[in-house]
Amino acid sequence: TLQAAKTQRIDHQTSCTDVITEAMRALLLLLAAAASAEWVEWPAGQAVPEGASTRININTNKVEVDIDVNATLLEHRYRTSVNEATRAEDTTANLTRRETIISSLKRLPPDEVGDVESLTDAELDALWADRQESLRKWSEQLSDAAKSLQNRLQALLRDDHEAKLEALDELDFELSDLDNAKDFHDALGGWPALAGLLSADASEVRRRAAQCVGTAAKHGFQAWVLEAEVLPRLVNMLDEATWPARKAAVYALGCALRSSAPVQRAFGRRGMAALSKLASTALEDSGNQQAWAVADKVAALIGDLVQEGRAVPPDACDAVAAVLAKAPADGRAD
Repeated sequence: TLQAAKTQRIDHQTSCTDVITEAMRALLLLLAAAASAEWVEWPAGQAVPEGASTRININTNKVEVDIDVNATLLEHRYRTSVNEATRAEDTTANLTRRETIISSLKRLPPDEVGDVESLTDAELDALWADRQESLRKWSEQLSDAAKSLQNRLQALLRDDHEAKLEALDELDFELSDLDNAKDFHDALGGWPALAGLLSADASEVRRRAAQCVGTAAKHGFQAWVLEAEVLPRLVNMLDEATWPARKAAVYALGCALRSSAPVQRAFGRRGMAALSKLASTALEDSGNQQAWAVADKVAALIGDLVQEGRAVPPDACDAVAAVLAKAPADGRAD
């Protein structure tokens, strides 16, 4: 009968939910970006993210970028992933609603849904409704996160010192989340803007930007320091005039260098020489607790590289020995 046919037909929206969910992030990022599209002046010397629209402001003669970055690319990725997910579904199968729900739920970790085949129809419907509600809340949170990252990028590009500092503090927290970090770097193309702040005029802006770079590297994205001149800028920060900025640079370099052969190769002898010089400079001001903390961190970093089998030049070994010789009796300072 017609009613039986309706009962037997596949509910494509239901059966594709879990596979399309993977594409949802890109769509929500696209929508968040489009909702707050605005032209802003792009930092001089920084590469414009792929897919971003540019123009010349005739009043300032400066390059401006639509911060709705990579929107076309995002839409393409979303549509491609949805099409692939749709093709992956077996649209020829003739499943009941119960079979369709079970098929979808069984793709989830067993400890999350249990033995779904043993559930009654009522229990299965309740579990499915709860799952859909969780997905709805997750989508709302993801949309909020995308808008938040978009706001951070806008603040980084504006000529507002206090707004930059606040945005960098919040971005440092957000980059500790793997998905947020990927979205900021890949989808929003925000990494060049952050890299540019490592050479900002204000020391505190440079310090907080280095902290953000270190957070991203610490959570698995060490290769990013090889982009947008981040690594040489961090090396340059070792000659900062203030100890907090130097300490932030050492922190970022430590997160990027440890257990990363590509970054270590790029760091090379010039980087090691800069670290050794910084340790010597810090020891000359060892009565300053901040200076000693930097010397301590440099020695620890060089020591870790030695343990990893990295070829360390003699001056770096001498720097470590000098720090250890002046170490306080009660152990490491920091």
